[in-house]
Amino acid sequence: MLEYFLSFIHEHLLVRDSERTLVAVSGGVDSMVMADLFMQSPFPFAVTHINFGLRGEESNKDEALVREWCASHQVPCFVQHAPSQIFEQSDSTQMAARDFRYQYFDVLMHKEGFHKLATAHHLDDSLETALFNFTKGTGLRGLQGINAIKGDIIRPLLFAGKEDIIAYAKERKICWREDATNMTDAYQRNKVRHQVIPALKSINPGLLRTFTSVVQRVTDAQELIEEIVQDLLRNHKHVEGGTTRIAMKWMSQYQHPGAILHEILREYGFSYTQSRQIQSSVASENAGKLFYSDLYELNVDREQLIIKEKQAFLEEDKPLRVPGVTIIGKRWIDADIITGNEISDINDPCIAYFDLDKLKSAKVTYWEEGDTFKPLGMKGKKKVSDFMIDSKIPLTLKKDVLILRSQAEIAWIIGYRLDDRFKVTAETKKMLRLQLHSDV
Repeated sequence: MLEYFLSFIHEHLLVRDSERTLVAVSGGVDSMVMADLFMQSPFPFAVTHINFGLRGEESNKDEALVREWCASHQVPCFVQHAPSQIFEQSDSTQMAARDFRYQYFDVLMHKEGFHKLATAHHLDDSLETALFNFTKGTGLRGLQGINAIKGDIIRPLLFAGKEDIIAYAKERKICWREDATNMTDAYQRNKVRHQVIPALKSINPGLLRTFTSVVQRVTDAQELIEEIVQDLLRNHKHVEGGTTRIAMKWMSQYQHPGAILHEILREYGFSYTQSRQIQSSVASENAGKLFYSDLYELNVDREQLIIKEKQAFLEEDKPLRVPGVTIIGKRWIDADIITGNEISDINDPCIAYFDLDKLKSAKVTYWEEGDTFKPLGMKGKKKVSDFMIDSKIPLTLKKDVLILRSQAEIAWIIGYRLDDRFKVTAETKKMLRLQLHSDV
């Protein structure tokens, strides 16, 4: 098994010669075998163990086994006792333990200078994960099971099945401990492990080999989609001022563009079902349709998608601080008073100059249906809604448009157009310079 272990590490570039690895060892057969294989490898490593105390004396015996193994093999050992409070604030004991485990590992790695964290997931675990994902609903990524490497976390036992690991442990006379909770079917994953996988293996004794082949084909397909997406985005994606625009003319070039579109949109948290709905909206030229993920909103706007991060909602009018800074979510307005009437940087739509004496009780609000203003350079009034249509402001952006009001009058559609009644003239003695900023 050592030969396969070293070959797997080199093939997947899991550990480089100069890197130190922190090996997570629970005391179970999988992690004890992994520790034994690292001991025979040329890679420098240390062991870490977390005692959660959930099984009383049994947990202490797990810790004792790990400590004894490290001492007998002269391997550095880092042991951490988890505080019981971590379970009091969580509905799931498993999730609380998992979160604490990886937070502790991350801190330890940075403190002690480790480059990789090795966990003992094996081929049966990967198959279990793929089947579990399939049951819940998944795409190509979920069918790949567990990745051999993700960031600085590596899984160097993914080449081996559970039976191989146990056989190796017996051959090497490696001591290990059984966790009784692994035998119960109270957890959904254990049902897959104890009931589903054995049934599948009875149909196909070579199930793990078959799964490995399927994973490779699924991975190839996923990588092909990712290559297509990267090529498309280089030519069709434009980001400016926190707004992402993706031209959609490419859709007609593909017979099944849905998979490509979902790969593009999953970065923004949109589901596969939403991606198909967005695809239909583009194909039917249903401009103005809005879609939402947890953090983003998307507007189908003619032949492009407009994606922007959700803005914090302005719950009430904000008085304009003059001079000073007025903060609205992730946007803010700088206000400066300038003597005279000489204007610079007039081509920046996010900067506006006003005759200070004309502004009264200035405040920042959202626009409302029926609002009118007198656009700079025009004689008559215009509805704000009509102005936004004429300016081709996408629906996604319309509802976030801010208004500077002087008492009941609109002085500025912020970022777009000044009202002619508040402009600087030859008679202006002092100007108010406003600049809109955004950190998105």
